Order: sequence, then C-alpha cells, then structure tokens
Amino acid sequence: MHKFYNRLYDAAIIPFRCRVLMIAKRTYIRYSIALFVFFSILPVPLQHAAASTSTVGGAVVHKHRHTAEYRIGKNNEGRLRTRLHYDYGFTDFYAGRITFSMDRRKGGNLEAEAVGFDNRFHLLRSADHGFDLSARIALNLRDGNKKPDRLSFRLDERFRPGTWEIRLNQIFTREIGQEQRHGIAFEFRSQITHGIGTGGMRIGLESFNNFGKLNRNSNWSDQDHTAGVLIKNGFGDGYFFDLGTRTSLSRAAPDHSLRFSIGRNW
Repeated sequence: MHKFYNRLYDAAIIPFRCRVLMIAKRTYIRYSIALFVFFSILPVPLQHAAASTSTVGGAVVHKHRHTAEYRIGKNNEGRLRTRLHYDYGFTDFYAGRITFSMDRRKGGNLEAEAVGFDNRFHLLRSADHGFDLSARIALNLRDGNKKPDRLSFRLDERFRPGTWEIRLNQIFTREIGQEQRHGIAFEFRSQITHGIGTGGMRIGLESFNNFGKLNRNSNWSDQDHTAGVLIKNGFGDGYFFDLGTRTSLSRAAPDHSLRFSIGRNW
C-alpha cells in the first residue's frame, strides 16, 4: 500500500504541483513588487525578528463572498516572506481558498515557497449555537526538491460576547511525499480583541503555541511559543488591514515577529 501511494504521488501530485507553481509564480510576482520594495527598505528595529505571515483565522463562511488578501513579514536579518490569498464562498457552508507564498533570504532573490489549497466548512453558526465553528482541510505543495508537502486538518472557533471577539484555532499537520518526517504536529492559536468606536477597528492580544511533533515529547523551551498585540480595521468599500507583533515565550521561538496584511471583501 505504501509503494502504491508513492507511485500515485509521483505520477499525479508532483507534475500537478510543478504546473501550478509555475502558473502561480508568473501571475503573483507582478502583484508583489510594490509591497516587496516597500518592506525591503522598511527598518525593523528588532534584535532577532522572524518573518511571519500567520494570523488567527476566522470561522465564518459567507455565500458568494470574494476575499483577496496580501500578507507580508520581514526580519532584521534580511529575510522577507509574502503570501497572497484568494477565498470564495461557494455556499453558506463551504468556501475554498488558494494561497501562494514567496520567501527571500538574506542575499537571495524572492522565490516561490508553496501553493496551498484550503477547504473550509462552516459547521455551527452563532445564531443557532451561540458561537461559530468551522473545519478546514488544507494541502500545501512546497516548491523545491526534497521538501515534503503538508496536509493539515484545522478547527476554528469564534465567540462574540458583546463588543469582544475570541478566536481559537487548533491545527494538526502531517508531512507527505518525498523526504517526509513521520508524526503529527500540533499548533494552538488564540486571539481576543475589543471593538473601538463604530468604525470597525479592533485591538487585542494573541498567542501562537506550536508544540511540534506530538511523538517527540519535547519540553516547552524547545517548542515555538509567542504572544503579542495586534490592531485591525475595516475601511472603505470592503477593505481591511491587520498589523501585529509578537515576542517569544520559549527559548526556541523567535525573539520578535512582525506582520502586516491588507485585503478586500466583495
């Protein structure tokens, strides 16, 4: 069975991955130039910053809603990462998303990192149950030789008591394909924000807790745990932004991380 899976992967997934990455790279690079130049000259006054584009995701699906989002992160060692998202709600229950990420290390060029395909299912709605719950199944195809792809299952929850909003994510990830390392990795993300005024602005706190592979039994200091502050706001005709910074809570985590994202719903 294992040999059959490897043959199927080599015959189907690898050619598909190469084709998708080539097409995505051509279309994506033109939209990256302006923000890439801006963040290349932006000073980041952090001692050991790490590039990060991750956020605490939401659980809600809206039928026929389009969402385009661009994320970027930079560190003081010259590394810059970007990610482009496009999300569409096919029904009130199901939304699909495609992502394309790029990475630039110090002294190098901006190169394709991965393309991802997400499937999100809105299982419970706050109108009926008091909170929103969704499940995601995602495949992340990584560019380059000897880099395993990643398959993940994720649960997202959202609670809205008054002007507060609480988001929780639980993410289980497994490597697949060539050079895969066995075991399932687990990450827990949380965010609490409070609305400011009537314009849609929110400020709050968030934490990212990456426990690594569950079969390794690593201790806290060897895992990636960070926490920090964020501000986000909606403006104009469906536009929004999110700005956050985090600091380390464990020895293995980056001392600081900075991210910025901007997008639009329509």
